[in-house]
Amino acid sequence: MPTFIDTHCHIDTILERLGGTAEALFECMNPAPEAIIHVACDPKDFNWGGEFLSRKTINGVKIYGAFGVHPLLAESFCEQAEREIFEYLKLPGALALGEIGLDYHYSGYSPDLQKKVFLRQIEMGLELNKPFVFHLREAEDDAFEILRKIDSENLKVHIHCYTGTANFAEKVLSLKGNYFFGFTGAITFDKTATIREAAAAIPLNKILLETDAPYLAPVPFRGKICTPAMIPNIAQVLANIKKVPLDELFKICKKNTEEMYKLSTLNSQLSTPNSQLSTLNSQLPTLNSQLSTLNSQLPTLNSQLPTLNSQLSTLNSQLPTLNSQLSTLNSQLSTPNSQLPTLNSQLPTNPPPRPETV
Repeated sequence: MPTFIDTHCHIDTILERLGGTAEALFECMNPAPEAIIHVACDPKDFNWGGEFLSRKTINGVKIYGAFGVHPLLAESFCEQAEREIFEYLKLPGALALGEIGLDYHYSGYSPDLQKKVFLRQIEMGLELNKPFVFHLREAEDDAFEILRKIDSENLKVHIHCYTGTANFAEKVLSLKGNYFFGFTGAITFDKTATIREAAAAIPLNKILLETDAPYLAPVPFRGKICTPAMIPNIAQVLANIKKVPLDELFKICKKNTEEMYKLSTLNSQLSTPNSQLSTLNSQLPTLNSQLSTLNSQLPTLNSQLPTLNSQLSTLNSQLPTLNSQLSTLNSQLSTPNSQLPTLNSQLPTNPPPRPETV
């Protein structure tokens, strides 16, 4: 089975429904994903998401995350939630701001408030230079108007659990931003031909695999609690729609995920400290050996210290005498030099004649 990444799931909610621990959940996943992106979209769940993200890997599965306020929880967005989003998005494995957006499926939720909170969180993400995870449901007109206004080449968006039309997808793809569309188990349902039509219209290099677990378990698991292990069932339907081998679809979708979430860059940054740690660990035996040698020499050095201190004290006490003697010698050396002119003056100017030899 090719490796795959579940680009959108809610591990805390899976555990609430299944019970047990994250370790047990990941150990039972077959096939297991290479990585998952856990989405914390309720302020009361941010702390759990942050602690989960700090674990980095569980049973060999890499852990990444996203933080934001879901449109149906727009009333919970406040200054405190805003501060927390900024803080949690500083974590090394926090990839994106989301899920955020518009959801007009249910009555009783203010569209105006949703739009206000959506726009503010977009501003936050642009300030942080983070990708986005958008939740857009039955709000295509308002959503496109917002996207059209904030459109930028720097905008990178995962429209998660795409259930919109092919026409809306094509309009979004005409914008400057870099948009990807995530498909869940909903694409496998009998009455979701519209989703399959959209998947057929969207280029393969713009498609991501996701479960939205524990929701939307694909056929043949519909009605059960979804987990990231169900990605292959979603992938097979997409492969059939796009008329490509399953292995190729996995490969392309993984590449799309790496582009959308900058995973190659992030993994490179995360591996650098690990490489440095490995180098330090390899040097530890040598350092420990040198430290052991120094420790073994300490008793001898300590025992010699009193003698050395005594000798130093003696030398210090002799310094005045030695300095005095040095001064006397210098004085004596200068006296002969001063007498040289007198001695030279007493020498005859012309030497006496040398006697003749017979």
